[in-house]
Amino acid sequence: MIVFRSLCVAFIEFVRGVPLLILLFASFVLLTYTPPLEIVILFDFFLRAALVVTLPSGVYVAEAIRGGFAAIARGQYEAAAALGLGYCDAMRLVILPQVLKLSQPRILMAAT
Repeated sequence: MIVFRSLCVAFIEFVRGVPLLILLFASFVLLTYTPPLEIVILFDFFLRAALVVTLPSGVYVAEAIRGGFAAIARGQYEAAAALGLGYCDAMRLVILPQVLKLSQPRILMAAT
């Protein structure tokens, strides 16, 4: 999972570090000059703008949820394991409800 994690961190840091105006410029101008043009022509201007505007929003939500995971104490994971829960059940029943409760104010701030 280290490769997947590294790719996600690189993508999040890239999108957070680049202003939205530059992303819009790249989607409208630079994508028309890159081959293959058949794929680029299928994306109209509204779809490009919608995709570019949702990227930073998704990144900020992902960052808020990552912060929620970091805020959960290690004892919660150990308590779920002590109850005999597997990974999926521990996440669904113990960890994720706490993460989402902690992350909710940041997610709502990112949405506005």
